[in-house]
Amino acid sequence: MTQEKTMEILDKKLEKAESRGELRLHFQPRIDIESGRIVSAEALLRWEQDGSLVPPDNFIPIAEKTGLIRDIGAWVIEEACRNCRRWQEIGLKGLPVSVNVSAVQFRWGDLERIVADALRHSGLDPNLLEIEITESRTLEEEDTSGQITRIAATGVRVAIDDFGRGYSNLARIGQLDVQTLKIDKYFVNNLEGDPKALALLAAIVDLSRRMGLEAVVEGVETQAVAAQLATIGCSRAQGFLWSKPLPPVEFETFALALTPIMVQTETSEDAWKARRLSA
Repeated sequence: MTQEKTMEILDKKLEKAESRGELRLHFQPRIDIESGRIVSAEALLRWEQDGSLVPPDNFIPIAEKTGLIRDIGAWVIEEACRNCRRWQEIGLKGLPVSVNVSAVQFRWGDLERIVADALRHSGLDPNLLEIEITESRTLEEEDTSGQITRIAATGVRVAIDDFGRGYSNLARIGQLDVQTLKIDKYFVNNLEGDPKALALLAAIVDLSRRMGLEAVVEGVETQAVAAQLATIGCSRAQGFLWSKPLPPVEFETFALALTPIMVQTETSEDAWKARRLSA
């Protein structure tokens, strides 16, 4: 079967995924490195097809190309807000949620309404929602920046996702109403034993701080990497070191019972301490 035919079949199935209840949200915690506590959670879209999960990279581009991302994206924001509102009621008060927003979703001009509707339907405080926008040339468009500014004005936080992987215009990011810079996992892949990689990451973290942005490093899988991040002043991270993305109920159980993974830096006198719940 050709790739084109496979994409055509996936497209037809994806059209009915929401109505069939096949779309899922999994949540991955964002961690404060020093304390090991959860400070936020990222909502990640999953599609369950024929008993297995279709990798996001296999269907998100199709949804963006066909326009299905408009309705799917609205469902994701609505569902993420609903889950976050529930967290406030079960012992996770103050825990916010972040949602990935495709650059394509800005083109229809109704993202502000979709976000506002989701907040109203769920009763969620806008300060507990963050939208993550992958860096791209779309951020250069005045209409996109205007939408970002208006969404941020409601109290919703805005993050630039996958920073450093593709198109980066630091001047433009400085002009946008964003609060968080999520640094792509590319920068941690060769961090251990590579002074240049650490120096580059330290420069990005320092730049974020000087711009008044919270720096979050993605893809952290080892304690050694987490310790290096702490030494360069990066206090926020997420990755498999703490948890893989989890279904809603499993995430709630994990978050409520989490034993923090404490990271030892070079200046700490404590020994490594790490206890983790089995997922």
